[in-house]
Amino acid sequence: IEFYQSDANSVFRIMTEGISANGLIGRDETTYAAQSLISIDAKIPQYLTRTDQMTIPVVIKNNSSETRTLTMDVIVPNYIKLMKADSLITLKPLESGRLFVTMQADKLVNSNIQFAVKSGEFRETMILPLKVEEKGFPHHFSIINNKNENFKINIPEFINGSLMSSYYVYENSALQMFEDLERLKQEPYGCFEQLSSTVYPNIFILDYLKATKKIDANTELKVIRNMKKGYQKMLSYKNKDGGFSYFGGNESDVALSAFALLEFKDLKKYVNVDTKLIQNLSSFILSKRDTNGLFEVRKSYEMKTGYSEYSWSRNMYVLYALSKLGFKNELLQNYEYSLKRVLATKDSYQLALMANTAKNLGKNENYNNLVTILNEQYAGKNIKTEVTFTGSGGISANAETLSLYMMTLQKNESSNQLKIAEVADELINYNSYYGFGSTQATTLALETLSNFFAKNEKLYGTDKAAIKVNNVAVLDKNNSFASAFKKGENDIAIEYLHGKGLPYKLDYQYYTLEAPKSENIPVTMETKLKSQSSKVGETNRLTVTVKNKVNSQLPMTTAKIGIPAGLTLQNALLKDLIDKKQISYYEIFDNYLVLYWEHFDANETKTINLDLKVEFAGEYTGKTSNVYLYYMPESKFWNEGIRAVINP
Repeated sequence: IEFYQSDANSVFRIMTEGISANGLIGRDETTYAAQSLISIDAKIPQYLTRTDQMTIPVVIKNNSSETRTLTMDVIVPNYIKLMKADSLITLKPLESGRLFVTMQADKLVNSNIQFAVKSGEFRETMILPLKVEEKGFPHHFSIINNKNENFKINIPEFINGSLMSSYYVYENSALQMFEDLERLKQEPYGCFEQLSSTVYPNIFILDYLKATKKIDANTELKVIRNMKKGYQKMLSYKNKDGGFSYFGGNESDVALSAFALLEFKDLKKYVNVDTKLIQNLSSFILSKRDTNGLFEVRKSYEMKTGYSEYSWSRNMYVLYALSKLGFKNELLQNYEYSLKRVLATKDSYQLALMANTAKNLGKNENYNNLVTILNEQYAGKNIKTEVTFTGSGGISANAETLSLYMMTLQKNESSNQLKIAEVADELINYNSYYGFGSTQATTLALETLSNFFAKNEKLYGTDKAAIKVNNVAVLDKNNSFASAFKKGENDIAIEYLHGKGLPYKLDYQYYTLEAPKSENIPVTMETKLKSQSSKVGETNRLTVTVKNKVNSQLPMTTAKIGIPAGLTLQNALLKDLIDKKQISYYEIFDNYLVLYWEHFDANETKTINLDLKVEFAGEYTGKTSNVYLYYMPESKFWNEGIRAVINP
């Protein structure tokens, strides 16, 4: 019998079954080992940062029965500088030895390196993936609009070769919404709300595509399949009491549970959602009312403080969610109490929530009064929000508020459609590298805009913008035009044939040695290695210190820590941090270690010790680290990349 086998150095199993001449059944099993005369083994870091220098030990074994002299060739991609490479080794039978290769990354690379060892006519090759990422601080900008304008942008000194740009025309609204959904995944999304916000908008987009008959059966099946997967993942965040929490656990979050209930009810159109799940979730939320009908939205760590503005926003969000689902009598006491509060404070986010709630409950007079206040605020450019139900601020809070305001206008068939279109244009302008800010803001914006576009698909016509950067025309068919930009002042000209047309998106980004400037950042971070110089095989402690600078509690806070390529994380120790409640959650995202804390107490400092394995010799600089409030991703506190020198 002859057969083929793979060229892997491995153990193979042969099973033989048959019937003999006299009719007896037989079976036998045997194993054998196959190996090449030369074997190679090498490991490199998962990624490098530009200018990193690494030393790779390549282990070579002579599996033959005679002494051999072996030579090694190293093939590297462009922009990888081969600084030193051992090439010759003599090995006795079954002996192993090491050859060292030192290389440096000069530019961004996504390729592989190849080690080829030969002795006479025998040859063995090993190929390893190699990825090199940019060093320094990233600066991302997006310009989205649909009208004529001329403006200037200033680009500071940036790292050579780091400036990139792209241009895109949204020829239909669905493309813009799907692209916005992808932007949600450019930042970490490890908690329930963040995960579900990458799933939930699919419902609105699918509704829109079906309403405008712009989807084929295969695309619809693919979207529904993704929603089903997302639904199953979301169930893992369900707690024993029937509610949901950001990271799973013993204590459910009432406002988040209301968001989950809203999502599951909408998902029922396309996914088989357990009816009992919805019933139990509704019962859990309604069980959290106090004597005034208010929902106890505070977590255990907040009970020492009163019902804050953050608590009121969460309470009103629960009202809004339940009223949208058809609950009425159960909400009336809370509604009247909350209505008095919002008419006194006139917080724009809370006004928009209560206006939607009033319409859902059939309180038309209240609805008209609340919308009148919002219209006056909008006309006077006085839309102001202190905090949303997720604790967001800045761009995210503004986008959430504007989305909810636009929803209130859409609920009235007699509303001025030009006014709604004006609000839609302003909302679209909030779109950026981070979507509309946080995950929640993007979800709300997509819900509102999908409904708007379904009724106003031809609003923007077919006219495409002619865009010039420093007098250089940007062509849609050639979406890379980084060379048109320059350091210093840049002139951008946008011109439509009829003044307005199809929305465009102009993205540009670059890296600098100076951190982006952000205002009103309530948290700071310090990252420090115990020893900047270490040896392979040791452990090196990285201490991460995050401080709340303000005398009040903070909502969800996220730290993205760039680990130098020569050091590796230990998963067991990371899980231990969760068990000891030092962090709420962690994930590895885009070659960052991402740490989450559900809240910070006033003026609290959290210190995390990470014992890293020293694994690869060389000189490394990690990606720049940052800390921020998750629901305000545009404002970050930055740290320079962590440097590590590792000796063999």
